[in-house]
Amino acid sequence: MARNPLHEACSRDPSSLYSMTLPTSQSPLLAVPMWLQLVAVVFGGISGTIVGRRNKFDLSGIIALAIVTGLGGGLLRDILLLHGTPVAMQSDYYILTAAATGLIGALAPTTIAAVLTRIKWPFTVLDAVFVGTYAVVSAGMALRIGLPAVPCILAGIVGGVGGSVLRDVFANERPELFRPGTLYAVPTAIGVTGFVLLSRLAHAGSWIEMPTLLFVVAARMLAVWRGWSLPEAADDVFLLAMIRQRVSRSSLRRRRGRRGSGEQRPSTD
Repeated sequence: MARNPLHEACSRDPSSLYSMTLPTSQSPLLAVPMWLQLVAVVFGGISGTIVGRRNKFDLSGIIALAIVTGLGGGLLRDILLLHGTPVAMQSDYYILTAAATGLIGALAPTTIAAVLTRIKWPFTVLDAVFVGTYAVVSAGMALRIGLPAVPCILAGIVGGVGGSVLRDVFANERPELFRPGTLYAVPTAIGVTGFVLLSRLAHAGSWIEMPTLLFVVAARMLAVWRGWSLPEAADDVFLLAMIRQRVSRSSLRRRRGRRGSGEQRPSTD
């Protein structure tokens, strides 16, 4: 049986999954700088801090929610991949950054917190960047392991939206992913799907990372601006009921027409 050198290297040193460089035909993702991942953690921590302040959590609750939001998507991704130690556990900076973001947000004056809570567009952009960055990184890590295309897409989506889902669950709120409104996970799913397919079928290099991230951010912002959303399940049920009602009415009319034509048929006697 042929041996996979990537699997052997990662089994000896799990951290090599995130540091080694492969040819572009095998790995479309180069090593992501730590500062970029820490920026994504900060954006997620700010989001968790705002939700914690809005729900009047105490200091420990806000810090915990910031950590869950900033690191949750990456932890879910690494648990899903089951390949080595999670990235957030390989360095002190990830947890400390998320905790420091929550601490600063919790100790911020009430007036500043109120202003930050009312600001929508800047944090919508930051949240889109946060989701897009984690989605691209997660899909790229799955590609490095050698998973099929569909699991790679799933890993990208889970890594992208996982932090916000955990944030809302811990805050006892309905996850934004499941709320009716503007598109949230759909731009991420479309971007990650294109990223994975181009990487697998066209053997694209690392140049598609940034276009994928820009697409996710632009699609999310365009959906918020234009108010695009998917139809609710109730609307679909109502539409199906209307279609069935019209079909039954048309069939009833045809039956009546046949009966009427049979009654009006002249006798041959």
